[in-house]
Amino acid sequence: NGRAITGAGTVTGSKLGKIGEQEYRFPVIEAEELFLWEEYLRHPYYYPPYWDPFYHPHFYSP
Repeated sequence: NGRAITGAGTVTGSKLGKIGEQEYRFPVIEAEELFLWEEYLRHPYYYPPYWDPFYHPHFYSP
């Protein structure tokens, strides 16, 4: 896990590189503003809502 970053700038060109064995053209950006977000704890699980036959669009038990 890392920290999120938001940036703004102007695309000034491109640079040829590789991702694995595949060639890829990366954008070159002249950064004008960068913001590093604070770390936050993500919940590792998804807790579905309680089960109710009239709450769910399908009428069967999950």
